[in-house]
Amino acid sequence: MRHLFRRNLKWVGCAAVVLMTTGAPVFSSANSDVPTPVVQTVLPEPVLERLPNGLTIAWYLDEKLPFIDLSLSLPLGYRDDPAGKSGLAELFSQSLDRGAGGLSAQQLSDRFENLGASRGVFVEEDVFSIAVGGLSQDTGSLVDLLGKLALEPAFPEDEIKREKERLLNRWRHLGDHASTLATLAFHRASRGGTPYGRGNFLTPKEFSRITRADVVDFYEKRFRPQGAVLLVVGRADRNRLSAELRARFDGWKPTSVANPKYVLYRDPLFAKKGTLSNPLVYVVHRPDSSQTQVRIGLPAPTLRDPRRHVMAVANALLGETFHSRLNGEIRDKLGLTYGISSRIAQSEHASGLVIASSTRTESTGELIRKTLATVRAFRDGKITEEEIRETRSYLIGGFPLSVATLNGVAGRWLNGFLYGLGPDYLNGFVSKIAAVERAEVLRALGQHWAAPELTIVVAGD
Repeated sequence: MRHLFRRNLKWVGCAAVVLMTTGAPVFSSANSDVPTPVVQTVLPEPVLERLPNGLTIAWYLDEKLPFIDLSLSLPLGYRDDPAGKSGLAELFSQSLDRGAGGLSAQQLSDRFENLGASRGVFVEEDVFSIAVGGLSQDTGSLVDLLGKLALEPAFPEDEIKREKERLLNRWRHLGDHASTLATLAFHRASRGGTPYGRGNFLTPKEFSRITRADVVDFYEKRFRPQGAVLLVVGRADRNRLSAELRARFDGWKPTSVANPKYVLYRDPLFAKKGTLSNPLVYVVHRPDSSQTQVRIGLPAPTLRDPRRHVMAVANALLGETFHSRLNGEIRDKLGLTYGISSRIAQSEHASGLVIASSTRTESTGELIRKTLATVRAFRDGKITEEEIRETRSYLIGGFPLSVATLNGVAGRWLNGFLYGLGPDYLNGFVSKIAAVERAEVLRALGQHWAAPELTIVVAGD
C-alpha cells in the first residue's frame, strides 16, 4: 500500500499538528536504559460531506495556505482488468486527460499551464486518482477542469492509438535493465493466484487487442461515484466550494453494474514455491549484465491484521533502516552489496515482505545464502530487547515527518478510508508501535515464518 495522495503539485505551508504526551514509555537510542515519553501526534480528521450518488467529499481546509488541491480517488485499479484485457486500466488512465469537455489534449494542457496549475492521473493495483491543484484564487477553474476530466472524457481514437503504442514501446524496452526484469518476474512469482497476478500489463499480444470501445465500456461501467472520495485540501470558502462541487458532481450517476469477478492469474512459469529450508531460485538471464538483481519474498500480515504493527517493527529492524540487520551483515560485514533493504508491500488482497538487493555476478549465490541465513537467525529469536527499543524509537520518531504537512495528513486519512482500516488508523500508529514488545515480534515471526513459502528471483548474466 502506498500513500495515495501523491502530490506532484506546488505546495507551501504545513498543518498545525497537536502534540500530547502519553503514559507509554519508549527508550532513546542514546541511552537505552532511560525511558522517555511517547510524543503522540493527534492529527485532525476531515469534515465529511456525502452526496446522494455515493460520492464522499472530505474537507481539509486551512486559511493560511494559498493553494487548493482537489483529488478524486476511486476503488478501481489493475485488479479490475477484465479477462483477456490486461492493461485496460493502464490505458484508461493514460487516455483520460487526452481530451475532455470539448477540449483537446493540447487545449487542456494550455488551460492548466495558463493557471500555473498541475494535474495528474494515477492508477495502482487498487486505486484510481485524478488530482488537480493550483492557487486558491483559481478554485472555480480547477473545479471545472476536474469535472471535465472525470465526467466528460472524449477518449479520441487517435490519442488512444498513440498511448497504446507508447505503452507497447515501454514493454519492448523492459529488457534494457536487469532491475526492471527482476521486479516484473518477482511480481509474477509472488502475486500469482491473486487479483494482481497479471500486473498492469500481461502481454503485448493481449494488450494490442484492446480497442477504444473497451476503454469507453470500462469507464461507463467501472468509473462510478459509489465509494469514491473527493479530497479537498487547502484554502477555500467551504459553503461556496461545496455548492460548486455539488453542481458539478451531483449529476454523476451511480451505476448498477455488478463488480466483475477478479481474474486470479498465476503465471505457469512460476508455479513452484520454495521454503527457507529448501529454497527455489528463479533466474532471469540477461547477458552481459554487470550485476545481478536479487528479490526475495516472505509472507507478511494483511492490511487489516492486528499484527501488522508488530511486523512493521520486525521489518524495520530486519531491513528498513540503514543500520538494519541485513545491511549490517550483508553490506557492512561481508561487503556483498552497496545496499540491501526490506519493505512490507500491502494491497487489498495480498501482502508480503520484499527484500531487494544487487551484487556482483560471481557473488550472487553467496548473497542469497547469507541473506537467508540472516533471516533464519532473525526468525529463530536472535533479537535483543535493545534492538526492539531502538526500532520502536526510529518508527515513532519518523512518523511526524510523514504527516508534517496538511497533504501528508490528508493522504494518511485517505489510505485508511479507502482500505477500510478503521477509525484509529489516522492516530493509532504511535501508540500501537510503542506497545510492541520483543515477545510479540518473536511470536509473529514464528507464526508467519515457521515454514513460509519463499519467493526468490534473480536477474542478470
